[in-house]
Amino acid sequence: NHCIDLHMDKIFEGHSGDGTHIRGVPLAFAKLLFCYHKKNNDPKITSIITGYHGNNTLKNGMISFLKDEFGLEFTEDKFNSGMIVLSKSAH
Repeated sequence: NHCIDLHMDKIFEGHSGDGTHIRGVPLAFAKLLFCYHKKNNDPKITSIITGYHGNNTLKNGMISFLKDEFGLEFTEDKFNSGMIVLSKSAH
């Protein structure tokens, strides 16, 4: 499955947050992580779990970044507001 999860506990071992809600990584880090995966591991990323807290900063920031930098159209998943999915190919 070609998915990146941007929650802190999925990226950093031993990160448990404050027990109530797991934070997402900062937007700048999320952008770097996407670029790393695209270049090295998984050029066919089709979904990104952004979470839906924090005024959607991470979700909206990633949608804009992916469109501007890669021409990729990501939209909010219709069943999970904390996930964005690739809606059409960039080719």
